Amino acid sequence: MENLLEGLKSAVQTELAIPMVDLTEEYAEIGIDKLLENTAFREIPVVKTIVGLAKGALAIRDFVFARKLAVFFRSFHNGVHSDDELNTLIAELQSDGSKRDRIVEQVIIMNDRYLGEQKSAIHANLLLAHLRHSITWDEFNTLLSSLDNLHPMIIENLRSFKKCDTYKFPGTIGGATNLHALPSVCLAIPHGDGVKVNELGRKFCVYGLT
Repeated sequence: MENLLEGLKSAVQTELAIPMVDLTEEYAEIGIDKLLENTAFREIPVVKTIVGLAKGALAIRDFVFARKLAVFFRSFHNGVHSDDELNTLIAELQSDGSKRDRIVEQVIIMNDRYLGEQKSAIHANLLLAHLRHSITWDEFNTLLSSLDNLHPMIIENLRSFKKCDTYKFPGTIGGATNLHALPSVCLAIPHGDGVKVNELGRKFCVYGLT
């Protein structure tokens, strides 16, 4: 099992450097039943590794995990502007072996935890921002923790209001979602009857919700 886990880490690291997923495929839109029949999807190296971990008998959860990883890698590589930039980003990733290993583990552990593929894409965007030095290592880790704890509907509200320069929101939008949860995940401060996104929250919106 340990060798298989190391194989998954190696596959993730390779996929970060060399895109094996179809960058035009909307993996998040493919149903589990279609993935089961999708030979090309099963041939993606990281997916093949998950098949190995499952000893060839993938459960539904395994396919969901594989789909989230595919969404992550698609978002990561679609966010890279050129081959030269990719080489620069991977050099940055490889420059610190301890941090590289932590990042690879985060890709595996967090994508397994996320409910749905939306957060997988945001995670990839935040990783790109860190490798570009737009957010620090501490900010990156804090933002991943915030992302993990955010309700998907709140993320959509933040996306809808991303263009607002002040990022000031009422406590509720559409009478449904309470944005007072944002301070509890370090992305906002109380402001009047609602909340105001802080600097970390601004970076989440600018770099995560691209």
